[in-house]
Amino acid sequence: MRSVKNNSKEIDSQKSITELEKELQEVKLLAETYRKMIEIAKKEFKINIVKKSNTK
Repeated sequence: MRSVKNNSKEIDSQKSITELEKELQEVKLLAETYRKMIEIAKKEFKINIVKKSNTK
């Protein structure tokens, strides 16, 4: 009976890991998209979106 519970916990853990990996991939793609959008805005529209760290 314990091995069934352990196996079930292992499967749940694997599902959680898989879901987290998918979510991480989505967040990485979103961050890359934002970075590209900022880059395009800077080049085409001369908009400086990124704040400089040494300003007050």
